[in-house]
Amino acid sequence: MKDNLTFSFFIDWFNPFTNKTLGKTVLYSTIVMFCLNLLYNLQYQPENTYFAGITSPPYEPSVTTITALLDPIVEQLQHFYYGQVIHTYRHQAGIIKRVVLLPAIGDLLTICKALGFTGVTSHHFCSFYTLHKSDIENLDSGAWKL
Repeated sequence: MKDNLTFSFFIDWFNPFTNKTLGKTVLYSTIVMFCLNLLYNLQYQPENTYFAGITSPPYEPSVTTITALLDPIVEQLQHFYYGQVIHTYRHQAGIIKRVVLLPAIGDLLTICKALGFTGVTSHHFCSFYTLHKSDIENLDSGAWKL
């Protein structure tokens, strides 16, 4: 496992003007990745941060916008998931390195929108099956409907 590169994924919206004047807000959303293989005090340094994307203001991005922004990132990560041969001075014949994305970090509403989870007001407790909250005790997976 030491030959894997593990990244965390952070997504959130922010107002660059830090205030709401007359009720108006301008929202950008950013997608940032941090390499968790680095020492903790180095992980969040600007030079070690991968800025993966940003949406344009003034509104919070829709699910369609977020999906269009995330699709190329996911494709690149899938390409590296199975490993790529990297040639270095120490490993002239090459060494296989994999890239994985483990934790997704953001507030609940952002994570629900970006990763397809159900919202906090949903009557379903699962994003993939039509299970209502009243069915939470149902452990018969054959009875679940997608």
